[in-house]
Amino acid sequence: MGAAEGVRAAIGLGLITALLLLGAGGVPPIAAGGTPVTLEAAALIGLCYYLSQSAWLAGTGYWTLYRPLVAGLLVGAILGDPWTGATVGALVNIAFLGFLGTGAALPTDMALVGYASAAIALATGLGATASLALGAPLGLLGYGLYRVRLRWCNATARRAVRYARRGDVQGVGRCNVLAPQSMLLFLAWAPATVAVYLAAMAARGVTAAAPSWVIAWLHLTGVLLVALGAASGLALLWTRRTSACYLGGFVAAIAATGPETALLAGLLGAAGAASLPWLARERPMAEERPVGGRPQAALRQGGQPRGEAVRGAPVRARDRLASLLRWVFFSHAGYSEDRLQGVGLTHAMAPILHRLYPTRSELASALGRYMAPFNVEPNLGSAVLGVLAHQEEALARGQTAPSAPEETRARLAGPVSGVGDTVIHGAIGTVAMAVGVAVTSVVGPAGAVAYAALMAATVWGVSAWAYRRGYRGGFPGVLEVLRSSAWRRVVVGAECAGSIIFGVLTAGPIAGLLAGAAGGIGDGTWMVRALAALPAMALVGAFLALQRWGVRQAWATAGCYGIGLVVALLRLM
Repeated sequence: MGAAEGVRAAIGLGLITALLLLGAGGVPPIAAGGTPVTLEAAALIGLCYYLSQSAWLAGTGYWTLYRPLVAGLLVGAILGDPWTGATVGALVNIAFLGFLGTGAALPTDMALVGYASAAIALATGLGATASLALGAPLGLLGYGLYRVRLRWCNATARRAVRYARRGDVQGVGRCNVLAPQSMLLFLAWAPATVAVYLAAMAARGVTAAAPSWVIAWLHLTGVLLVALGAASGLALLWTRRTSACYLGGFVAAIAATGPETALLAGLLGAAGAASLPWLARERPMAEERPVGGRPQAALRQGGQPRGEAVRGAPVRARDRLASLLRWVFFSHAGYSEDRLQGVGLTHAMAPILHRLYPTRSELASALGRYMAPFNVEPNLGSAVLGVLAHQEEALARGQTAPSAPEETRARLAGPVSGVGDTVIHGAIGTVAMAVGVAVTSVVGPAGAVAYAALMAATVWGVSAWAYRRGYRGGFPGVLEVLRSSAWRRVVVGAECAGSIIFGVLTAGPIAGLLAGAAGGIGDGTWMVRALAALPAMALVGAFLALQRWGVRQAWATAGCYGIGLVVALLRLM
């Protein structure tokens, strides 16, 4: 038997084993009552959904309000039950642990799924899994609205180019902030309000009138979606090294006497695993590239002087702070298909350029340099902004070539995005989300609040540090940072720590869902807990094999609904 045949056999055996045991499990009962979702409550939920994508949260919306974990907490607070909302959000978020939305690639809208699923769970008394199965299709609605938003931003970007050619800084700012955010308010708040309100009403009708096998189908589908999400997140971290860490976390959770003990053991193991790579030498993340260009004469002046601006004047600290804040808040405010972050970069560089170039024509020429398509990971990408500010100072004094800023953008965007996406989004983001889910499933809303606060501090801290490093060190300084072995060690440590937490989640919440319990896998002996948890490992392992085999996520998601229906019908028979 070849390797491909072995993979297929393992997938088939894992799925058959897990699904047979899954079909023998129970379906959590529907809780009595429920909190009806009024139109006013739906409007507040829609507002939270809008803020999760808006520019008003200083770059933290994507890491906090956009996550089902935090979304569930907010929905619970609005509907009067934050504990249930947070725990539902934590379980729903497991289905999106493998979510990576880089650049213009947005596979689905997990925020709308999170807000809708939490509202459905609280309105109907359905568990998190059945609510997830009902709310997941709304991710397609959110994705469609996102594409419309990008098309609208194409038009505002073209208008921003015209303002830049005239040296109109305020016009560029309006095109980057006011117009896109106004359209976002229209495309996010109203649709989310209507979608959440109607979904909650429809779900209450389904709960009241649907036969038992439909409820079982929704529950089984939700369990499969959770296992698929765990496998997708694990696939981001999976190596030969991390497979042992995953098994260690799984065994530790089984050996633990309760969810609290399992969580504590997992966190201690993750902390230890994250520290191990710092004891050994690691290879760098990026290779050094030489900087082209030689000092040339300054650009020719033209037009009339503009007030206090003096050519080549030192950039003030408040100008750099204004540039950094504009980037942190508005780097993605006017994100478009055509120019990506080009308008956001121009808007962020405007305080620097306005200070350096005394004439309207020079300012217009400088603004025009930054309107080209540009895309970088926004947090570590602040380093590129710092380098550009440093080079613009040198350019205004005639100490570097006019092509230096363009070369910087071209040469730094790729390496910075590679490190930023790998470290921040792929490693730190995935691990932090997994830890937040694990903690919230045990301690409730406090875990979600702690996760949101820590991610906000991380985003702001990385952005400020990267900008400072780029401005003071210039191009060579950023390359030195990218070449540092510290990034590699962070990635390796995060992979090991995250795999331990994924093992704890498999043996805990996912195994509990397979057993039809609200959480945990029972209070029996370790052998009983192991027998209850092995189907969860088989299911996650089968989905992981499918990920490694190259099966598309959309097909796997559709397969979850189909397999859930088949198992529900078999149970009915």
